[in-house]
Amino acid sequence: MSKEKQGIDLLKFIGSIMIFTIHMAVFESFGEVQSAWELLGRWAVPVFFIASAYFLFSANNGSVEYANIKKYIYRIGMLYLFWFIFNLPNFICVRFLKRPPHTMYDFLMIAKNSVLSSTFTGSWYLLSSIFCAWLLFVLKKKMNTKQICLIAFLFQIICIFTSVYKGILPDQIRHIFSFWQFPLNIFGGLFYFAIGLFLAENQDLIYKAPKWKYSSIAVMSFLTYIVEINFAKHFAIYGGSDEAFSLIPLSVSVFILGMRSSVKIRNAKKLRNISTIIYCAQADILLAKVAISRIFEINFSLFLFGICSVIMVCIIAAVFWLQERKIWWAKYLT
Repeated sequence: MSKEKQGIDLLKFIGSIMIFTIHMAVFESFGEVQSAWELLGRWAVPVFFIASAYFLFSANNGSVEYANIKKYIYRIGMLYLFWFIFNLPNFICVRFLKRPPHTMYDFLMIAKNSVLSSTFTGSWYLLSSIFCAWLLFVLKKKMNTKQICLIAFLFQIICIFTSVYKGILPDQIRHIFSFWQFPLNIFGGLFYFAIGLFLAENQDLIYKAPKWKYSSIAVMSFLTYIVEINFAKHFAIYGGSDEAFSLIPLSVSVFILGMRSSVKIRNAKKLRNISTIIYCAQADILLAKVAISRIFEINFSLFLFGICSVIMVCIIAAVFWLQERKIWWAKYLT
């Protein structure tokens, strides 16, 4: 395995832990520390999208081959299906028990939201990856990559203005985008997927500048990201930190630094599989956290996270145990 891919595997592992800790609200008991921690880890999902697209398209020097797209969609689709089954308790609790549907319209809204966004925590990334891979395959037949990036950036602007600048939008426009589940919907990863395609076609750009320049870009982008978030909060237009203009150069520079790292991992495939399990298994663990907190009246976030971490380790061990015994469906969990 190339050093580039090993660097990305390590980056995705770190990113999966960051996302897990964000969703588990590990520093919730420490006030603003949790908000700062969320900002620190927001690069993770964009990097996941860029890496997925880069490795998908770089296998054929940037060409979008139907066979590769089909194989990718099947793999992510099966990953989504089996983890959806695993996370059914979370789906039932959130969609049916927390706010019980009463009419056919309510059921249609659940179906619509499940298709456009997610069925369990984090699953929007899997749905968006499938959709973006297919859409780029279709668009690539009629457009060049720069045109695709431009179109994708228009959707990225919508994502940004339904996240960090949500308060700017008139109520009617906000409701329309909310209906389509922006920013965390199937279009949420389109721009980053397009960036991955662009980098796959122009791999020399990754190695064109010295690493210190990309490090400088990452640091400056992160500082700008903090300013951007606080700017939105100051003017009472803040809606969330999932998307922002400064998050784009931050994510791209972090991805390139991961590609150019000289890290060597003895078992990179296992590390990659652990990252997948951590990301996909978090929904039911989040449900377990809520249940443990209410049953035992535990409110200290670090202690709850410790319990959740033990549960996660047990799930990881169980998946590997099943795979080692050649259980046919276990291969679809990673």
